[in-house]
Amino acid sequence: MFKRNLVIFGFFIQFLFPLQIYANKGIANFIAISDIHFNPFDLCNDKSNQKNCVQFINELNKSDSDKWNTIFKKYYKNDSFPSYGQNTNYPLFQSLLMQLKQTSKNTNISFAVILGDFLAHQYIENYKIYTNDSSLMGAQNFVKKTFQYLTSEIRSSIPSNIEIYPVIGNNDSYIENYNVDNPKTTKFYSDLKNIWSVYSPQIKSSNTFLNGGYYLAQSQIKKLSIIALNTNAFSRNAISKDKADIKEMIQQQLNWLNKQFNNARDQKFILISHIPCGVDVYSSFNSMIKGGEPVTFWHSNPKLVEKPYMKILSNNFLSISGILVSHTHNDSFQIMNNDLGLFASYVPSVSPAHYNNSGYKIFTIDEGNNLNNSISYYFDPNDKAWKVAYNFNETYESPNLFIGMQSLLGKWNKDLDEIDERYLKNFNLNADISRLKNKWKYYVCGSSDNIDVIDYQDCMNQLK
Repeated sequence: MFKRNLVIFGFFIQFLFPLQIYANKGIANFIAISDIHFNPFDLCNDKSNQKNCVQFINELNKSDSDKWNTIFKKYYKNDSFPSYGQNTNYPLFQSLLMQLKQTSKNTNISFAVILGDFLAHQYIENYKIYTNDSSLMGAQNFVKKTFQYLTSEIRSSIPSNIEIYPVIGNNDSYIENYNVDNPKTTKFYSDLKNIWSVYSPQIKSSNTFLNGGYYLAQSQIKKLSIIALNTNAFSRNAISKDKADIKEMIQQQLNWLNKQFNNARDQKFILISHIPCGVDVYSSFNSMIKGGEPVTFWHSNPKLVEKPYMKILSNNFLSISGILVSHTHNDSFQIMNNDLGLFASYVPSVSPAHYNNSGYKIFTIDEGNNLNNSISYYFDPNDKAWKVAYNFNETYESPNLFIGMQSLLGKWNKDLDEIDERYLKNFNLNADISRLKNKWKYYVCGSSDNIDVIDYQDCMNQLK
């Protein structure tokens, strides 16, 4: 597949470029946020502050979420932003809220999406440590109040007439990371549905959210709908300590997805989810340097999820405006099917946990309701201010996202020993890229349409 793609890149650029270069500029914009990983336990990082930390967490635990801001202000005396490798603390979250408020005010925003992982890593474990409460009910109440707090704060920062469409990430659970909460026994989906209904009344009226946290919403742009998936069940790391039937949940969601396209009438869709399809470059690098095989984000058996999912997308590619994913914390892309123009755009994380700068994106939609461009913003830890990182179409001199992605891959494949440091700089939102350079060829194969393990391995073999 890899050799074939090298030919097709040139063909598509020659064939599509004359048609697309005269396309009108974007007519609408929307905000994309992901991987907030909010960490109220941040104060506990300082061992000398343990007593203060325990008192602080206990105050949060005993209070309703509408009192949390008062408690945060009491304990946070200055803007101590998180270091690289840490999750989002209160000062960084408040800085993001101010930025979103300013962005919403000064930009023509039609809607917003939040691509999951609202909770910090080891959230429930830290709750148990600092409250000395090992009960499941106590942890679930704290998680619920955290979602209430985050939702209220984000909603108040973006005008109420702008709907917000969130998805569930792998850290978002009443039990633990990667747990697929059982819809037949848990209150997780019903609680989240009630909390998130302030983002959009369409979540409240959804008849599928309770089945596993997925839903359909009509955006405020005519003939453009949002398909919000919960890809946690799709993950190779998926577990269910409350004994959900994961395979049944996978099949149910895929059947529902296919039905949305079958029922569509002159409608286009943006698909949003947390965990992407395809090869996990970070895990594959760690595996392959030891002689192992590539590692996928989703289930190791491609017949269970990946192949039926891609078949649904391939059968309905003309109805797909774009696909937005996250999970990796970086600003990147993946061409999923070059022949059909299917691609995923990755939204960077607010959390700097992966040694990236905090960021978010504003996407532009053209008059055909297709994703046309993106502008990435980042938090500069030195100036403690949000800035523009780069404009995709301007930086890569492209008329739209898809052609720009093709052009980049075509350029990289001409000289694979030449690392594109400008791309890696944007990939990490102006943070240090030295940790990324030895993975360059892995990123090249991960960005082209090598969705499954065999194609990815073939790609890597040809790059040696």
